[in-house]
Amino acid sequence: MMCFFTVAFVVMPTPIALALLPSVSVKEAVLMATPMSLLSLSLPISSAYLLIQRTFYGFEDGYHPFLFVVIQNVIQIGILLVGCLFISPSNWASLLAFSSAAGYILSFPTLLVMIRKRFNGDIDGKRITATYTKGIIATLVAIAGGLLLRYPVYALFRADIEPGSGVRGGHMNWFQAVGVCCVLAIVIILLYVGTLWVLRTHELMPIARSLAGKFGIRIPGGSNAENHGAANDIAQANESRVDSDIANSDITSGETPSDSSQDDDSAEAEEIENAGIPGNYGIPDEPEPTVGSDDAIAKAPRHHAAE
Repeated sequence: MMCFFTVAFVVMPTPIALALLPSVSVKEAVLMATPMSLLSLSLPISSAYLLIQRTFYGFEDGYHPFLFVVIQNVIQIGILLVGCLFISPSNWASLLAFSSAAGYILSFPTLLVMIRKRFNGDIDGKRITATYTKGIIATLVAIAGGLLLRYPVYALFRADIEPGSGVRGGHMNWFQAVGVCCVLAIVIILLYVGTLWVLRTHELMPIARSLAGKFGIRIPGGSNAENHGAANDIAQANESRVDSDIANSDITSGETPSDSSQDDDSAEAEEIENAGIPGNYGIPDEPEPTVGSDDAIAKAPRHHAAE
């Protein structure tokens, strides 16, 4: 989803700025366009960081998210300090946006290493890599198509953002900006989702089938395989969770498997001993005679008449 918003901010930053801020001029919106486009490049990475951050918090681990932020800020400040020496002050806003995006992108591999160690190297890296690769391909296709159709859509609404035309550096009112955003959004959605569909993205197909099912449309192919794969993923996750719970409980209690087996043997021996078996080698103890029975009369002490 964040890849789609990246496409939107790259393809139509000026109409988005005019639609959200009707009071600004076209020239001012054009100045805002470049920083917005550069900041949007880090949207997929920053959203992934927020998700991984919550995962660390679930383990009561605040050190690794803090370490990632430190690395990201060091990279960003370094790029800013070096860039200010070679770039004119009029472009420092764009430099700030670029340094922020570059900081997230360049420091993201360290975050992957951290989360991989937390899960003992089992984070389904191949599947995640395949999904991100397909998302990047769909993003590039949607950006290329959107840029090709951007100026024809501007002409359709008789809008112009060229700085040399008009008194205020172009002409695009609020209604034109909203209309351009709607048309270009439809274009990039079709290109983006269509590319993911052609690439058979695993995360997209169940959503597409669910939405199509609400309208009575059946999308054939691949459902059994996807369900089987999802079932395997759930089974593996449950198995690993159970193993980790057992290991954690053993570590917490301080017992080893041999200790637990000895405890079980001693408990079984105590139970057998209470049943009266070990005391006489498997022969139950002789029951006590009841009052009034022949055995009780025979075992009772005989008193002499003189007594």
